[in-house]
Amino acid sequence: MLLSEYDKNFIKQEGLENFLISEKLDGIRAFWDGKNLYSRNGNKLNPPQWFIKDFPPFSIDGELWHKRDSFSYAVKIINTDENKILWNDLRFYIFDVPSELYGLLNRLKILESYLQNHPNKYIKIIPQMDINSFDELDSRLDLITNAKGEGLVLRHKNKPYIKGRSKYDLKLKKFLSADCKVVGYTQGKGKFINKVGSIICKDKIMEFKIGSGLSDDFRENPPPIGSIVEYKYSGKTTNNIPRFPIFLRIKE
Repeated sequence: MLLSEYDKNFIKQEGLENFLISEKLDGIRAFWDGKNLYSRNGNKLNPPQWFIKDFPPFSIDGELWHKRDSFSYAVKIINTDENKILWNDLRFYIFDVPSELYGLLNRLKILESYLQNHPNKYIKIIPQMDINSFDELDSRLDLITNAKGEGLVLRHKNKPYIKGRSKYDLKLKKFLSADCKVVGYTQGKGKFINKVGSIICKDKIMEFKIGSGLSDDFRENPPPIGSIVEYKYSGKTTNNIPRFPIFLRIKE
């Protein structure tokens, strides 16, 4: 399941009372198929056996998360094969249980029932809350953002689990964000000489450059060509180019 951008008119059309909200965790998207753990891109992850020992024999979808504002640390953990004890700092926060059942809460009850009989400190279910007004929605977004959270997720409470991007599951942030593929780099100048100046990205429409938000380590060790990265931006120009794009993270 992939999130769509927040659309207030669509929410009004469907009825705000039909949506549940939760915090959007800034973690590593992961999918457990009942036997193995995979990244969003379908790459098999290599967690220690003690981490997944009592995972359920059915699929669960969620985020490997440490805490707010610690995405880089979570990436470091899943990419290391030497110090597996660091996985003890992660929890698998679940937002859905893929099944044929209609109703988000009905699907999550499948996992709740399993955990009652098979307690597991590494699996957590993300709390889902009703929302009563758009003013309350804005207040909750402010609360999460001010606490260094990424934003909110709105999910239709009565729709089935959808593979791929779902118009009934939306992300709400203080800024717009999107993914693009790295297709090249530009050479840095001045203090960035002999380093990457910007990455050249391509979305479904065109190529553009992202030079803001790159750390010194990133500029010295940029991701391979073909990597998917996430960036934030402030709307688009009349030519459909993202305005003021800022690098956020490499997508795993």
